[in-house]
Amino acid sequence: MKKNKAFTLIELIAVLVILAIISLIVAPLLLNIIRRVKDVANKRSVDGYGRAVEYAMASYQLEHLTYPDTFDKLDIEYKGNKVECKTSRINPDYSIYLSECKVNGKLVKNDKEVDGYYHYGILKMSNQEYVDTYGKNLEDALKAYHDEHNEYPSDYTTLELPNLDKEVSCDVHVNSDGTVYLTKCKVDNVDVTSDTEEDGYYHYGE
Repeated sequence: MKKNKAFTLIELIAVLVILAIISLIVAPLLLNIIRRVKDVANKRSVDGYGRAVEYAMASYQLEHLTYPDTFDKLDIEYKGNKVECKTSRINPDYSIYLSECKVNGKLVKNDKEVDGYYHYGILKMSNQEYVDTYGKNLEDALKAYHDEHNEYPSDYTTLELPNLDKEVSCDVHVNSDGTVYLTKCKVDNVDVTSDTEEDGYYHYGE
């Protein structure tokens, strides 16, 4: 008469340990995949919103034989995830500029553009926008450095910033709290001042 074989306690513990090791390996991979899927979905949401704005612009132009100068005049038909952008602007050339856009509170960058923002129509960035892009890139690089090293770099020029298709140069002041102050800025050797700050300079961070 055959006896029923059962798992011993040691065998059960061994199986549990193996399963635990597998979960430790697989879980980060799954989380990374989920993160990437969400990131792609968020980018598509912002792009979908931008395309909806672009379509609304074309509809407005056909109806009124002119372009609108503000978003308030547009009937934007967009049914995706809620998109909120810090700057939603119709430029003088009637291109569309969306910056610092968030989907469900998460900041979404555009990997296809050097400034990380969203542009629709004929893109003609102003010199002020070039300086602002440089300042935002510097601010992001400082934050990333601080998150990794728990301190700010003593020399900001060691940071790797995205390349812009115009040369931007400023006198850069990085404060101890990571805030950034740009003065005497130039784009391709042309002096540039901020039209949103009273002192004409650029400030980033709190």
